[in-house]
Parts: sequence; structure tokens; C-alpha cells
Amino acid sequence: DEEPENFTFVEKHTAHLIQKPYERCDMAIIMTGSQGTGKDLWCTHLSKMIGLEYFLDISSMSLLFKDFNSNHGRKLLVKLNEISDKGEHFDKHNQLKEKITATRVRIEPKGFDAYYLENYARYYGFSQHDNIVMVENTDRRFMMIKTDNEKANDQEYFSKLFKETEDPLMIQSSFNYYSSLDITDFNPRVFPNTNYRDDQKIQSLPYQFKFFYYLFKNQ
Repeated sequence: DEEPENFTFVEKHTAHLIQKPYERCDMAIIMTGSQGTGKDLWCTHLSKMIGLEYFLDISSMSLLFKDFNSNHGRKLLVKLNEISDKGEHFDKHNQLKEKITATRVRIEPKGFDAYYLENYARYYGFSQHDNIVMVENTDRRFMMIKTDNEKANDQEYFSKLFKETEDPLMIQSSFNYYSSLDITDFNPRVFPNTNYRDDQKIQSLPYQFKFFYYLFKNQ
């Protein structure tokens, strides 16, 4: 990404996950960029630091809202993979916001009564498209980043990174770093207002307002 404050936020957001798993974030990090830019690799690395039992990888938005969701409980990290352009996430915008900020998550095992658990999950959303979530002008839930595509699908570059993330010593070193990083004044609800996020606010406007915005933009 080309906006340095984004790196600092993600770094401290990760440290917050390690140091304060009992505190809620009430927001989601949305990353968009070409296929093969390392988005999945990052979450895979995070999952190894916290333990796979605390990680949930969701391949489609519909699975986030399915009825039988016993695998959704006790998660610290939830990855929403390959969010489609103007897809089901738009139709279920309010449900997505509620899921991110819910203090409890409803667990419904098949054949058993539903029950509730405290919700401490951090959410990451990945996509290859630009227009993926509805970002209102007063939005406080979506921190949005566009990835740098320069190294996309560079097998030599990413194979070296992948090899390092497989090394238990690397995982331990990462955990030690994030567990000791200073996050004294860090608040995950206060995140950078990126250029990409501003653009998404415009794209989320009703068509009539968007028309007038572009009409008078360069006047």
C-alpha cells in the first residue's frame, strides 16, 4: 500500500489481537487488489500465531449468515475471502455491520438448541474488485486498503516469504514481536481514512447524488 499510516495501523491492530484478545474491535479491515498480492498469506500467518482453532476462513458471504454455524464460535480472526463486486454483501449490508459490531454471536448447531457466545472476532475482507462494501459518509466500521500489485503472482518473491512463514522460529519471532509492541494509545476504532475509503464513500452514494458529484467535481 502507498499510504504509510495504513501499515502502522495494521501492525498495531495485529499486536492488539495478540495482547488484548479479550477486547472488541467493532471494525473490519478490507483489502482489495489483484490476485496473488499476498492477502491470503498474511491471514495464514496470523492464524498460525494465534492457533487455527481461533481462525475462521469463510469462502463466500452466504456462509457468514448460514443457519448451522457451529464452527463460528470462539474465533479471534475471521477472513471473508473473495468478496464479490456488488454482490450479496450489498444486499446484507446491515447484517454485515451488525455481525462486525455484535457483542455476542449466535451459534446454532444442527439438531441442537441455539446458544450465544461473546464475540471478540477481528474481521478481514479480501477482494479483487473495487466496489465491494457500502461505505456511508458516517461509517465507522470499514478500514479500507488497496494493495500494491507490483509483485502480484511473482512466484520467486512469494515462495521465499511462504517458506519463512512455515518456519516455527519465524512464527515464534512474530508472536514475540507483536506481543511486545507498544499499543498503549492504540484504539482499533480510530483508523486512517484512506484515499480508497473516500472513493468508496462516493461510489456508495445514491445515483442521483453521485451524478451531481461528478458533474460539479471539476468546476
